[in-house]
Amino acid sequence: MDRYQGFLKGLFRDFQRKRWTPRQHDCLETILLLWNQIVSLYNLKKLTHQEDKLVALSGIVKRVQKLVELEYIAGTWKECLIYFLHWKVKKHDPDGQSHTYVAPSWPWPSANGEIEFDVECPIKLPKLNLKANILAADISLVNESLPFGQLSGGAFAYRL
Repeated sequence: MDRYQGFLKGLFRDFQRKRWTPRQHDCLETILLLWNQIVSLYNLKKLTHQEDKLVALSGIVKRVQKLVELEYIAGTWKECLIYFLHWKVKKHDPDGQSHTYVAPSWPWPSANGEIEFDVECPIKLPKLNLKANILAADISLVNESLPFGQLSGGAFAYRL
């Protein structure tokens, strides 16, 4: 992942400066692969207040959401939720433990430390012949005025 760190740091700066546009990356697959890298690196950061994990990412979420035109839910994209459930903690950070509820256990924001996604890209999911389908997903926000903020709960329904 080291080879991506410089690129992703630049990407964060470009998002902040609003220089990243759909013309540069109009491929959904590329954008979602970058999203995985962004959240994997972001989750390594030690925030002073863990409950700000999702709020701190909201500026980038807004920019990416405009590009992918997908519904954002709990640090993931609802239309690709089955894919985004395939993550694991690669390297747990015991110093990053927090008893503050940030998100339900199924999305990546619930973990502290290095994470990785088990599937290369959600665009390739149909080829995997997954035996589950997401029927519905919903979240409850701590503060309704912060749509990308801390969660008070969440659930999804699926069919095998």
